[in-house]
Amino acid sequence: MSLCKVLEEVPNLRRFQPVQRGEDAVELRLLADEPQTAFGAAKAALLAFFAAKGLQVTVALDHRPPQPGPVSGIFKHVYRAIE
Repeated sequence: MSLCKVLEEVPNLRRFQPVQRGEDAVELRLLADEPQTAFGAAKAALLAFFAAKGLQVTVALDHRPPQPGPVSGIFKHVYRAIE
């Protein structure tokens, strides 16, 4: 199952954008009617997804909404913000 598919299954999550901040760190931007509830469910789903692959990843909430890339202007569902 892909990362996007995992997040598509989260109830009440209208739009999302996981942002990789390091080898083991992800921040999640999201749009939802109840952001804290949606983030809790999304975080649990992501942690289970990563654990099934043998990875320990921290998942934090990014309070900014999903947005296009700063250089290209293209919206990416999964965004890598590390060099």
